[in-house]
This record gives sequence, structure tokens and C-alpha cells, in this order.
Amino acid sequence: MSSKKDDALLSAKFIYEPVKNAPGCRFANRNRNFQGIPGIERTSKGRFFVSFYGGMSGEESGNFVVLLKGDSHDADFGEPYMVVEAPTPECRVFDPCLWIDDTGRLWLFYAQSYSFFDGRIGVWAAVCDDPDADKPVFSAPKRIANGIMMNKPVILSSGEWLACCSIWNVGSSEYNYLPEERFSNVYCSTDKGESFSLIGHTDYKDRCIDEHMIVELKDGRLWMLIRAKTGIGQGFSDDKGYNGTI
Repeated sequence: MSSKKDDALLSAKFIYEPVKNAPGCRFANRNRNFQGIPGIERTSKGRFFVSFYGGMSGEESGNFVVLLKGDSHDADFGEPYMVVEAPTPECRVFDPCLWIDDTGRLWLFYAQSYSFFDGRIGVWAAVCDDPDADKPVFSAPKRIANGIMMNKPVILSSGEWLACCSIWNVGSSEYNYLPEERFSNVYCSTDKGESFSLIGHTDYKDRCIDEHMIVELKDGRLWMLIRAKTGIGQGFSDDKGYNGTI
């Protein structure tokens, strides 16, 4: 087993306007040969942010997250405004998710792993307090959960934030084995993102690369949708995500 697997617990590097300082760098639009998992957000003043992850050939060590910004929907977004680079060459950052919270702050979530899949992965988050600033700046990233978060958090009518993070039920890894967490997990924050805690999960039998998300129904129940091998699975919770039924 590699003694470097815990490199994935190190903070990634945030690089602003990398192409401006190094026109021939690997982050330049013309040099990327692979990208995926696009996301988008719009501020109240009309600025757009777009995210995706990329690399030189595919899903592999060295993947990085790209953030673009533009002041209208038809703007020329140009070269990356910011890049999130993995802490070491053996690690990768991928599957970003942008989200504007109820106070107008812009969150950037992303996954970080040692190699393609290290059995633990990790959801990291950084926040920009003023996304409409001339040069928006994000906080230092912090690790909030094991797993991968593919969809935006949801704010319940009672005020809690719920984030859907999963350790996929596909394959295995020599680096980490967490059978007690290989579910469609629900993390909760009661302090507007200062901290997150694992509160519950579902275990749809045919789930694969979960990509789950939650909707709060009018009757107060939570409805979870889960990517499965045979289509879309679902689960429900009557107690804000602590327990659920499939």
C-alpha cells in the first residue's frame, strides 16, 4: 500500500488567472484534451460562473478543476479565471459543483482523491463572500466529508443545509476501505456551512455512481433521487434525513 495515499488529505492549490501569467501552461483552453461535469451559477447582479474539471487525456491523476466567469450569459468567458490543482501529481481534483447560498455567497465544492479512486475520496469546499467583486477570491478550501458530492446542497424550510455525499458502490481500492460509509449519505450543517456532520443514508440496491440529490416535499418529507444501474432509484425520509425508506 502506498504511504502517499494521505496526500489526498492535503489542500489543493488555487491558482488565479494562470494563463495570464503563463500563456503556454497546461490549463490553457487550447491545451486541454479532456473535460467533464460542467456546472453553472448566476449571482443576483447577473454574473455567471462556470465550472468543470479537465486534464490531458481522461479521468486520472493530475485532473484539475477549472472556473470561468462572465458578466452576461453570452459573454466570452475566455481563459480560466481560477484553477484548482491537486496537492501532488498522484492526486486528482474533479466533479466540481457551484452553489450560491441564501446570503449570496458563492460556494465551490469538488472531490479529491489519491489516484483515480482511493476508496475514501473527499468533498472539499471553498466560499467566495463577494462573487461580484472585480476579482472574486475564495477562502482556503476545507474538507467537509468523505465521498463525492455531485449536486447542489438544499436548504430545508427549517433552515438546515443538507449535502448529498457518497462513496460509490463500484469497484474497490487498496488504499482505503470504508464499508460503513459506502452509501448515499446525507450531511447536515446547522451553522450555514461552518461545519457538516454525517446524519444518515439510504442504500438503494442497484445504486452505482450515486449522484443523489434531495427535494423537500410540501408535506415535509424528503425525497431522494439516486442514480442506479437500472434507472433512477428513490428514497424518502420523515425526519429531515436521519432515517429513510427505500
